[in-house]
Amino acid sequence: MAGLHHSIIDVDAFSLQNIFELNYGIKPGNAALVDIGASKTSLNVLRGASSEFIRDIPVGCDQINQQIISYLDCSAEESEKLKFGKHPDKISPEDLLGKMTLRKQELNLQKPPGER
Repeated sequence: MAGLHHSIIDVDAFSLQNIFELNYGIKPGNAALVDIGASKTSLNVLRGASSEFIRDIPVGCDQINQQIISYLDCSAEESEKLKFGKHPDKISPEDLLGKMTLRKQELNLQKPPGER
């Protein structure tokens, strides 16, 4: 490995927890740490210093952009702006969220009951 010697390997969700605790300390109560990447989302729900729930979800910003592009027939650049509400003359963030939610529900209704 190019002369490098590793000393630790960590999972994304635990890395996020370590960074959070290093910056903010261990807090009493609950916290949800969410890392939305291009192709996946990592979720770590903490209770104090303990991880109570951890999931890597195979959905990220690329999939959201593709849905916006297919729904509104726009470019990737426009999709990125719309996602952050920077193109309100085309559609408001609220209307976009509502339309995307309706589209997801329509797609779920098309699936057989065992696949929903």
